[in-house]
Amino acid sequence: MRVLPASRLWPTLVTAACLAAARPAEAQKEFEIYYQMQAMNDALGVSCTYCHVPAEGARVDYKAESNPKKAVARKMREMTADINARVWLATGTEAAREASVTCVSCHRGVAVPGPIAGIVQRAIEREGVEAAVTQYRDLRRRFYERDVYDFTEAELLRIARGYVDSNPDTAIALAAMNLDWRPRSAASYVVMAIAHTRKLDDKGAIPLLKKALELDPENGAARGHLLKLEEFQHLREKR
Repeated sequence: MRVLPASRLWPTLVTAACLAAARPAEAQKEFEIYYQMQAMNDALGVSCTYCHVPAEGARVDYKAESNPKKAVARKMREMTADINARVWLATGTEAAREASVTCVSCHRGVAVPGPIAGIVQRAIEREGVEAAVTQYRDLRRRFYERDVYDFTEAELLRIARGYVDSNPDTAIALAAMNLDWRPRSAASYVVMAIAHTRKLDDKGAIPLLKKALELDPENGAARGHLLKLEEFQHLREKR
């Protein structure tokens, strides 16, 4: 549960007191709006001024329309209402109501949601793998176990494998980062070894594959690649 700091709690209490003095119907409507806005804040991990306009004295001008995000928020609310209506019309079951789409369904604590793979890939394209590794570490520090991004080994190595052929050094850097949290990951050593072979560095790949087999003797990928590389080396030595 999100706890408001004292600086934000006092205005909230004042607002609540004012609403309580209003006519019951109006007060109920205002309370509903307040809770809807608070839910949006929590879902996006933002404060009121993300969509509304700051005013003097740490106040907020809720009626102002100059912040473009306010119009976007309205459109997003219309979109979720439309999705829920369509699901209900398509299924006609109570399950559609229970599983209705809300802001948190997609945002899960971030203002601009997206898969971790897309974030890493954009960072690599724009700033290089070092920047991508730094950004991944930061996101993992802030959002780990919060159901925002997929920080599993499978997803990180899937991203790394995507660079094995086109940019093997990037694949190596991503797989090496995985070892910081999972030092006994045989799969990481396999990815790094395959990336080394794409650099025509079989000598660098063989120790990595042996390490993978040391950690996981039943790893078929490591065993198969190692047999092929040792066979190639044996043929070279015979020439």
